[in-house]
Amino acid sequence: MMKRLLVSVMCIVLVCSAFGTAAFAEEPAEDNSLIVGSVTQLSGNFFTAMWGNNTADIDVRQLLNDYQTIAWTSDGLYTVNNTAVSDIVTRLVNNNRRYTFTLYDDLYYCDGSNITAKDYVFSILLESCPQVAELGGLNISMAHLVGYDAFASGESEVFSGVRLYGDYTFSLDVSGEYLPYFYEMAFANVTPYPMSAIAPGCDIADDGNGAYITGDFSTDLLEKTIMDSTDGYLFHPKVTSGAYMLTEYDTEEHVAKFQINPYYKGNYEGQKPTIEYLTFKQVWNDTMLDELTNNTVGLINKVSSGEVINNAGDMELAGTAKTVTYWRTGLAFISFSCELGITQSTKLRQAIAHCIDEEVITDEFSEGNGVPVYGFYGFGQWFVADVQDRLNELDIYLPDTAAAIALLEEDGWIYNADGEMYTQETEDAQRYRMNDNGELEPLVLKMAITTDNKAGEIAVRLLEESFDVVGASLEVDELSMSELLEHYYRQTDREYNMFFLATNFPYIYDPYYYFNTADEYQGVMNTTGLRDEGLQELTVQLRETASTELDTYEERWMDFQIRFVELEPLIPLYSNVYYDIMRPDLNNCFANNYWSWSVAILYATIGGDEAPEDTTEVTP
Repeated sequence: MMKRLLVSVMCIVLVCSAFGTAAFAEEPAEDNSLIVGSVTQLSGNFFTAMWGNNTADIDVRQLLNDYQTIAWTSDGLYTVNNTAVSDIVTRLVNNNRRYTFTLYDDLYYCDGSNITAKDYVFSILLESCPQVAELGGLNISMAHLVGYDAFASGESEVFSGVRLYGDYTFSLDVSGEYLPYFYEMAFANVTPYPMSAIAPGCDIADDGNGAYITGDFSTDLLEKTIMDSTDGYLFHPKVTSGAYMLTEYDTEEHVAKFQINPYYKGNYEGQKPTIEYLTFKQVWNDTMLDELTNNTVGLINKVSSGEVINNAGDMELAGTAKTVTYWRTGLAFISFSCELGITQSTKLRQAIAHCIDEEVITDEFSEGNGVPVYGFYGFGQWFVADVQDRLNELDIYLPDTAAAIALLEEDGWIYNADGEMYTQETEDAQRYRMNDNGELEPLVLKMAITTDNKAGEIAVRLLEESFDVVGASLEVDELSMSELLEHYYRQTDREYNMFFLATNFPYIYDPYYYFNTADEYQGVMNTTGLRDEGLQELTVQLRETASTELDTYEERWMDFQIRFVELEPLIPLYSNVYYDIMRPDLNNCFANNYWSWSVAILYATIGGDEAPEDTTEVTP
């Protein structure tokens, strides 16, 4: 069935953000409010993925932004968002694909201001401009459009592939160099952002050669309007287009509060939310079910802990909770800093991969609700079911300290602290190797995990047990999620060789960005620091597969996975079944049908009749 669906699927990464006006921030009514808990702490990055992509922040962006030109449907397909777009025309122009959009004239931000074609064009120009890059943002999301290079580099103030034709009509040209593309319609997706809030005093013009920004548009302006920690749009967006608006964000407690946007027209199906007030906060495995019982949380999203899941099952039998299950579209992993120190070595990374048992960490943490993975995938992704029988082709790193030792010796870790040959049978506890300067360096790895992370603690224990055998040492720091991500995204100087994290892949599975060798992709996109031309070429072949060539896509997907495992830029650990655990009177809240709780919440209700039973299967 999934193959049949994907013949016509065209995907897009939904990138959103925002903050609501305080005028609506009255006390919530108890019978029409919901507190949502997440195991991931909010970073407060509520405006696009240009400065990072914490999964909890993504949920906030999806609450606060809508009217994208392209929508992802509950059927697993992409479609034009007919709530925002009244007409779309596509045609070839000089071997480029031109998408011309005509918008409805009744789209409004949460402050009541009209959304026009200028807001869409402004979004494209903003996300591509050199000023964003100067502020540390990743301005590459529109690199597929004609004229991007000249505009993003500052060579031209005009974006030639983006045209403004009137108040409600604009077009964009996808470069023929990027076609075919398996998810081609993704290239036509645009989310409107308010120029009045982000670039006050500026305007959009088009003299016939492409769109450009007029007025005092500068790095200094954006540093004030976007990056300011107390009032910037990155952390506190006030004018937004989605179903909800942010009324308060506590930067110390990492708690966000929302209210329904009164001007919201509905999603691509015209659906509007009915739950008036939302609160979004972090919860912990040890106490989250107590919070559910005490009504200090009403929906707990993406629970992975087997212990919590089993206890929630007892609550469900008692009628004090409900659960929804779905396979994760991502995985837990240990990521290496492949550009830093000793973890630049492929053999060392392979040796460390032999030092952890994926089965043990999966069983201990998920307690039967997950499966080990050995490549760059998650079991919730559409194509994994089609290639599952071929996953045994991957040359995986089973737990094997003898194999790890052999790789370490090949990599030069053959000395003890005195410069003599390391001997396993003696009291030598630490391996060394001779560096390029003729100096001994110890086999010491430094790893970062987030605080109160049970799965991370299990991984640390397993590594330490193996490291004692192979002659390595592990130093571990516990950081807040925000601190860890600063290092992971290289927004500060990296001090760690390894990070324990988990991720969920977006709608588009496109590893081209994760493993791109170019400088501009390093950091937020290429988080491992691996620069391998062969791996990048395999990602190019994958993305250039036509959407109708599913067999070819799967072959190329396997080729990519085989090379990925050989290089091991990160150690895949497990993919698991997510559980959403909720109060028993929360109905029709099926994140598995709508990709996240922040989309499903539009369909949810509190009280009243029970929603139809969800029948989604979660077996891999």
